[in-house]
Amino acid sequence: MYFKSQWLPYATEADIEAVKRLSRSTTDDLKDKINAYDPHFLFEEAGDSRNPDKRKIICPICGNGTGDDATPVEVEFKGDRWLYHCFRECGFQGDLLKIIADEERLNLHDFNDMCKALAIGAQLIGYPLDSTSAPPTKKKKSTPKKKRETSASELPLIQIDIADAQNHLNELPVSDRRSLTLETYHHFGCGYLDKWSHPKIRLEKGKNFPTRRIIIPTADKAHYLAALPLSDRDKTDKSY
Repeated sequence: MYFKSQWLPYATEADIEAVKRLSRSTTDDLKDKINAYDPHFLFEEAGDSRNPDKRKIICPICGNGTGDDATPVEVEFKGDRWLYHCFRECGFQGDLLKIIADEERLNLHDFNDMCKALAIGAQLIGYPLDSTSAPPTKKKKSTPKKKRETSASELPLIQIDIADAQNHLNELPVSDRRSLTLETYHHFGCGYLDKWSHPKIRLEKGKNFPTRRIIIPTADKAHYLAALPLSDRDKTDKSY
C-alpha cells in the first residue's frame, strides 16, 4: 500500500459493532465523509493540477506514478465523492470505500462486510465512532439555560465576520464542504474564515487562539454559528 501511514488502520470488533449501531442517516453521512475525504491527506502526492477538484497520487494498488513511471492515478471530485482512475497495470476505478473493500477483500453488498469497510474508513479519516454510536442514555430534566444576549458592541463585529466570511467562501476546502456546493453555501449566506475568534474575546482583548470556521448566519444577521470544519474537530478543545 502507498498510504502515507503505510497501511490501512485496523478496525476492532468494537469499531464494527459501533458502525452497526449507527442510524441509517448517520451511516449514509459516514459513507459520504469517507468518499469525500481529500486524497492528498491519505496518499502520496504525485503532483497537482490547478483545478481544485482534481488530484494526482501514487496508485494505492499497483504503485504507478513512482520511479520511471510518470502516470499517477488521476482523482476527480464528482458530485459528492473523489473518484480514482489508474491508467496502467491495475486499471483501478472507484471511490475510497472501493479501495478499502478491494484491499480487504470485502463485499460492499454484504451488511457485515460493509460495516467493516466503514469502520476502517472511519479510522482512516478520524471519524469519531464512539461518540456517534453510543447507545442513548436517559438524561435528567433540567431547566433550559437562558440564551446569552448579544451586546451592542458585539453586533458590528458579528456583521463584519459574516461579510468577511462570505467574501472568503471560495477558500473553503472541498473536503470540508460536507458534500454541499458553494452555490448552496452562498444561497444561505454562509461563509468561511481561516482565522476566527469569538467577538466577545476580541472585545475583551483576551487570549486569542484563531481557528478555521464555517460561518452560518441567522436571518437577521445578529448572530451566527461558527462551525468547525470536520478535519479540525480532533484538533480543537472538545469543551469549546
